[in-house]
Amino acid sequence: IEPTVSSENLEIVTLTGKLSGSGYDQDLPTVAIVTHYDSFGLAPSLSNSGDSGGSGVAAALELARLFSMLYSNSQYKPKYNIFFVLTGGGKLNYFGTKYFIEDMLEDSDSFLLTDVDYAICLDALAGGSELFLHVSKPPKEGTKAHELVNHLNQSSHIFHDTKVTLNHKKI
Repeated sequence: IEPTVSSENLEIVTLTGKLSGSGYDQDLPTVAIVTHYDSFGLAPSLSNSGDSGGSGVAAALELARLFSMLYSNSQYKPKYNIFFVLTGGGKLNYFGTKYFIEDMLEDSDSFLLTDVDYAICLDALAGGSELFLHVSKPPKEGTKAHELVNHLNQSSHIFHDTKVTLNHKKI
């Protein structure tokens, strides 16, 4: 559990977990799996977040459970670190995530963020049959990112013809 962000009327907690891959941590690439756990509504009873925050948290916890079983066996342990981040403040312009990144860059474990190959943001996963990949620039042919997009497109038929859409925007 990371330090709590405090403001006059705001308290946000970030939960983190890490699975270390096979090899020296700082030499391994890192995959970050990120989601937010909160919702927002004018009336607390109307802050339904089953899809927005809830589906991302459920997916992150299940991925952590499955990957921890894989990582517990040295025979199958991948050569990647997996870094799980659950932040608050998602509905407040991602305030918790921004604070976490700023704080983490000053930490001795900052290599976890600077060496991230992929950041997978889990949000609103239950709302349809479309998977949105937000990228700062379209992946070039021959790169790992392009390979990932191809694998997702090729396997989309397994998941009821889920459509994979690239959204190109500054992140």
